[in-house]
Amino acid sequence: MLPPAVRLFAIGEFRDIAPGECAEARAARVERSRVIREPVQRFVFLLEEAVLDYGICEAEVRAPSSATR
Repeated sequence: MLPPAVRLFAIGEFRDIAPGECAEARAARVERSRVIREPVQRFVFLLEEAVLDYGICEAEVRAPSSATR
């Protein structure tokens, strides 16, 4: 996988975006991602029970392994 800076440059080049704009976009992305790197942050997720039945993969994958019981 390419480093984020290289990916953003390639996407900008593909979409005819000036290199300066790519640097600004990269800086904004890094600033937004700062929140997940700060050790004082705490995240809480609320999931509805139905999410367990959505079936995005096979039942064997969703089922807990015997090693974790």
